[in-house]
Amino acid sequence: MTDCKVAVVVVVVVVVAVLVLVVVLVVAVVVTVFVLVLVLVVVVIVRGFWQAVLFRGPKAPPMLLSLLLSPSLMLFLSLLLFFLLLLLLLLLLLCRHIARERSTIAATTKT
Repeated sequence: MTDCKVAVVVVVVVVVAVLVLVVVLVVAVVVTVFVLVLVLVVVVIVRGFWQAVLFRGPKAPPMLLSLLLSPSLMLFLSLLLFFLLLLLLLLLLLCRHIARERSTIAATTKT
């Protein structure tokens, strides 16, 4: 009977871990799409403002500014930011898990 309980607990833990992973991945994809759309909207607005107000014509902006406003660079930076935030989230979850394990070990050694 004990082996059956252990097997059930292991199956439940694996299912919960898979569900948490799926939820984290779905949230990560939604946040990435939202950030990319937001960055592209900001790039379009800033480019339009730069060409319409500051140059008042088809004159090209300086090379450095056009490089900074390029959608590919904005996409790269937003993806980099997203993966850094995801890494931070995973690190926080790991720290929380370690703290929980330490408190469990401390509670079992006291009794």
